[in-house]
Parts: sequence; structure tokens; C-alpha cells
Amino acid sequence: MKNKKLPRRGREKLRQRQEMFAAALELFSVKGYHNVSMHEIAEKTEFAIGTLYKLAVALDSITNVFLFLWLEAPERHPYPEDPGHILDIILKGLVDPRSGDELC
Repeated sequence: MKNKKLPRRGREKLRQRQEMFAAALELFSVKGYHNVSMHEIAEKTEFAIGTLYKLAVALDSITNVFLFLWLEAPERHPYPEDPGHILDIILKGLVDPRSGDELC
């Protein structure tokens, strides 16, 4: 990955994702994961509900990839003993920590 700055639109998308995750995590910590609706997160972040669902579909796809790879060849793609690695990708975003560039 080239060590270049993200374009303005990419930085804005990344900022929005981080804001959505922060709001969701705050609500989850107060009310519990199963007691928070997408509408509550949308209201807190002032983003359209469709924007949140678009992000949710992307996160669902990421988690499915981890699961399918493991089911297909568990010896080649072992499920990590510490699921924190997966959570880091999901909750912190897909960003190359060396450059700040998005990986996807």
C-alpha cells in the first residue's frame, strides 16, 4: 500500500464510520447490544438509517468471510484463539496502520 494521504472523500467516509462505531459502542455499553436499535444509532449520529444499514451489510460480510474460510479449511485458516483480532478489524476499521490508507 502506498504511503499517501487519503483523498478528502475517503477521509470523510472513514470519519463517518468511526463516528457511527463510537456512537454504537456508547449505546451498547449503556443499554446492551440487543437493546439498541439502528434507529437509535442513526438518531445519535444524525446519519440516515440507510447509511447505517449499508455499513451493517459490510460488517456482516466481513464476519461471514472469517467464518467461511474457517469452515472451508480450518487447518489453513484457524479461528484465532483471541477473537480480538477479528473485532479489531470490525470495530476499528480496515485501515493500514502504517499509512492510514484504507485496505478496502
